[in-house]
Amino acid sequence: MTKRFPLGVVPAVLLASLGLAACGGDAEERAEPSGVLSWDEVRGALLEDGSSVVGADVGPEDFAGFADERTADPASCRPLSTIIDLEPKPYRSARVQVDRRLGAWVHVQLLTYAGDEAREVFEMVDEAVDDCSAGYDEDRVIAARITGVERTDAPDLGGAVTSYRTTWTEAEADEPIELLEHMVLVRDGQQLLSFRAGDFSSDGEAEELLAAVVDAQWKRYAERP
Repeated sequence: MTKRFPLGVVPAVLLASLGLAACGGDAEERAEPSGVLSWDEVRGALLEDGSSVVGADVGPEDFAGFADERTADPASCRPLSTIIDLEPKPYRSARVQVDRRLGAWVHVQLLTYAGDEAREVFEMVDEAVDDCSAGYDEDRVIAARITGVERTDAPDLGGAVTSYRTTWTEAEADEPIELLEHMVLVRDGQQLLSFRAGDFSSDGEAEELLAAVVDAQWKRYAERP
């Protein structure tokens, strides 16, 4: 049987529901973890779109998700493949890409976490550098074989820094060519700054660009309001 409400009751019910929803939204906003950066702060702390670093252009990443949509086997090595999907997850994150067309590139990602979670993620990555030094399999745009992971000299930034490089080849290539990716991860309180650099040669261009981008990005981050 269909129930009919007296005139005026339905609007009252709707208003009450809207009021509860509004209160719920306010509660969610008030529940935001202490110390996390706002969207404006995250985006404003990254290198500015349209600027340049030693002749390399700063802009949005060319292929959204390229640096994140990776899986690793064994799964314990996944912190070296991607950090945004690890648990605990960042509360907010954003990325820019710095590249020289047909040359080296650097992905820069700023992630802000609740509580002590940035430290947890940092330690997962740092431990995996040693645990996965002998290599692992990675599924990215192509199937890749990481043949080695080794630590590199880390810049003196933030509260903690880890720096390493991976050597990888296309798993199913008839004549595989070894390529390098260079990573730097900086923890500053509840924030992580992640840098991943590479190119398709071994002439050192990626390392040089990475060093310049790390310096420029840290300066902008440290000078944020």
